[in-house]
Amino acid sequence: MIDKEKNLVWIDLEMTGLGDEHVIIEIASLVTDSELRELAAGPVLAIHRT
Repeated sequence: MIDKEKNLVWIDLEMTGLGDEHVIIEIASLVTDSELRELAAGPVLAIHRT
């Protein structure tokens, strides 16, 4: 049985820059177990700023 309490969620954000005025333009996510084996990959989402 998988111990879900030890799973890790990884989130990668692509930004337009590093300052407070910059925004997120892409988000990706991944779930691994405590041994860093990939359990699930989330969608990669491109953010369209209006």
